[in-house]
Amino acid sequence: MAPKRQRFIRALLTTDWRVLICTLAVGIILGAFTVGSHELIDKLLFPSDDSPAESPDLFTPGPQPEPSTDDLVDGQIYKIERVVDGDTVRLAGYKNSIRLIGADTPEMFYPDGPPEPFAKEATEFAEKFFAAGKVRIKLDGPSRDKYGRYLAHLWVDDRELAVELVRNGLAEAMTGFPFSQSAKDRLTEAENQARAEGLGIWKESEGIEGSEGVRE
Repeated sequence: MAPKRQRFIRALLTTDWRVLICTLAVGIILGAFTVGSHELIDKLLFPSDDSPAESPDLFTPGPQPEPSTDDLVDGQIYKIERVVDGDTVRLAGYKNSIRLIGADTPEMFYPDGPPEPFAKEATEFAEKFFAAGKVRIKLDGPSRDKYGRYLAHLWVDDRELAVELVRNGLAEAMTGFPFSQSAKDRLTEAENQARAEGLGIWKESEGIEGSEGVRE
């Protein structure tokens, strides 16, 4: 037997096998960890194009659009916060009030005097009109007036507030502003009926400024 082989066999026979096995195990673990670490780093730094896409995190909400309080949506139903007077209401969640298009009710609030005749009746009429607390918005013409108030027709089901106020003599038809002719025709017809029957503000007078006036 060759001397080198004899020396190798003698070394194996005299070696503590427990130390040898532990040394081999540690070497195998370190080698596997090193290879795995390199593979992990490679995947993180240099992802391959054919790697499967990550599944979305269903528990983290994505970016949501901010609710807009700047504009009203035509045909949308809104919640009434309160009735200011016969021709002005406030919507829940909106800073500016809505001014009714095409109708002008007697003034409810004066800093140095009492409300105008039929102002209280017009306000109470609007409160009953919105008893369910909802309103459907119909945009028509300019969206705001010079005070920043929204301008809109206000509907509940098939009823239009402006027309009903005018028809009952609780508002004047204000047709000298830019909005649809069909709406002006409805208001003019309603006012003619109220005048003919002497209702409300037409009971003892011919109105405050006339239907072409610019009352605010």
